[in-house]
Amino acid sequence: MENIKKYTGTVSVDGDLTPITRKPIDVINADLWPEMTIEQLYDQRIMLNNRIHCAVEAGMYDMVQQLQHGMVTINGILSSKELPPVGY
Repeated sequence: MENIKKYTGTVSVDGDLTPITRKPIDVINADLWPEMTIEQLYDQRIMLNNRIHCAVEAGMYDMVQQLQHGMVTINGILSSKELPPVGY
């Protein structure tokens, strides 16, 4: 967090890095979900869930609805890819 205290100047939110910490932004790409593995889909689901919580905390309820739609979509893809329990 030391770099945050020393940061001065303008902040651009366009790019692949967070504007202040300069860490890579995790990409969520719904176009690729049908081709992803179950593990990749769960990773995407976790990132999507984190963004939902951030949007709720920020009071961005229109964004929350869009993110929830993404969550329903990814859950549907996951349920179609997951194997049923043995014996069924």
